[in-house]
Amino acid sequence: MPKYPGSFNQVLTVGAVSNNGERESYSNYGNAIDLVAPGGIQEMFNL
Repeated sequence: MPKYPGSFNQVLTVGAVSNNGERESYSNYGNAIDLVAPGGIQEMFNL
């Protein structure tokens, strides 16, 4: 079953991954994801 609004063709649905490529706990997920990118301010402090 589609999850809206992320399933609309006109919408770019994004997700967040950690520095090691794993999905962040707060990230969107599922088949509607179009793009993932590094996310999370917390990681900036753990360098």
